[in-house]
Amino acid sequence: ASRPESVVVKDAEGNSVLSQIVEFENGKLTFLFLADVPSLGMKVYHAEMSDVAESIATAQVSQDKIENDKYIVSLDANGDISSIIDKKSSNKELLDSPVRLRLSTDAVNNNSTFPSWEILYEDLLEDATLGYVDENVKVSVAENGPLRSTLKVERTKNNSIFIQYIRVYNAGETERIDCENEVEWHELTTLLKATFSFTESNPKATFDLGLGAIER
Repeated sequence: ASRPESVVVKDAEGNSVLSQIVEFENGKLTFLFLADVPSLGMKVYHAEMSDVAESIATAQVSQDKIENDKYIVSLDANGDISSIIDKKSSNKELLDSPVRLRLSTDAVNNNSTFPSWEILYEDLLEDATLGYVDENVKVSVAENGPLRSTLKVERTKNNSIFIQYIRVYNAGETERIDCENEVEWHELTTLLKATFSFTESNPKATFDLGLGAIER
């Protein structure tokens, strides 16, 4: 089977919804579509391959920038997100400094009960930064379609390999920016943390509980 030009998706009433092909390999097709499913409910959609060209992407994507109708996300020479402009808030800059993957030493470990599983907060207060993921940087456009656009950032540090996918969404109510990390880890007594600092703060944070969320 050959790769289709697009996937046509319709709901039970026959209304077309936006879709985007993600991958076609060895006859297996992976695609996204914009679903509207009620909470604790279900909805039926019908999908079929088509020779009609996919809808045109609305985002502008280059090697160091993604821009849609909500955000402008820029990358620096290290492959880090250096700027996020909120276009709906009078082009406000959301980042105080670049989003970085930091390596720090785990040599200081005062947890005598579960040293392999729990990291004490006071141990992290030590200035133990070993460096940042910033070697052999390669940035490419992974996808740019009607639903989402993605930059792929490939890097190494010491003996480890890092691949980061930075995604913005071009349709629906989603205003997220997703950063998906794939890490091939070969370090010893070393911690990896994503560090980010915003220009705005919030006195409360929302935490995932698996079956729900809690704000505290």
